Amino acid sequence: MEARPHPGGRGADSAERTQIIDLIVAPYLERQAFSAAPVGFINLSDDRSKQIIVRSPAKGCGAGGNCEFWVLVRDSGKLKLIFEENGWGLIVRPTFHVGFHDVAAPHHLSGRETLFSVYQFNGTAYRRVDCYVATFDPDHLQNAPAIHDCPAGQ
Repeated sequence: MEARPHPGGRGADSAERTQIIDLIVAPYLERQAFSAAPVGFINLSDDRSKQIIVRSPAKGCGAGGNCEFWVLVRDSGKLKLIFEENGWGLIVRPTFHVGFHDVAAPHHLSGRETLFSVYQFNGTAYRRVDCYVATFDPDHLQNAPAIHDCPAGQ
C-alpha cells in the first residue's frame, strides 16, 4: 500500500489530532509535554499536498538542539507515520523516490561535527540510505568540512 497524503492539504481535524496523540504521544512523549510540541505542515510529495510534521517540545531536546520529529501522511482517513528521526532540522532534497522528496536529517555530534542521515521514501515509509559526518575546522571555517562515513552503529 502506498501512503498518499490528502490532496486538499487541509489542516489536522480533531480525529487526526487524536491519532497524532495515539501515534506519537503515547509511545514517545509525556502527555503533559505534548501541548508544547510544535505541529505543522510540510510539502514532501510530488503532488504538493501537505503532510503533518511534529517536533518534540523543547524540553525534550538535547543541549545541541537535537529533537525528535515525526512526519505523518493521510491514508484512507487515517494518519500513518512515515518518518521518525532525531536531529536539528529536516533538509528537503530536490530528488524524489516513489512520489516523495528525499530528505536529510542533520544531527549535532559536537560543536564541530554534524552527522547527516539521508532518507528515501520506499512507498510505505522513509528508510535511511546514506550516513556521513561533516567535520568543520573551527580555525578555518571558510574551508569545506571534511566528510567521513558514519561510525559503526550510527
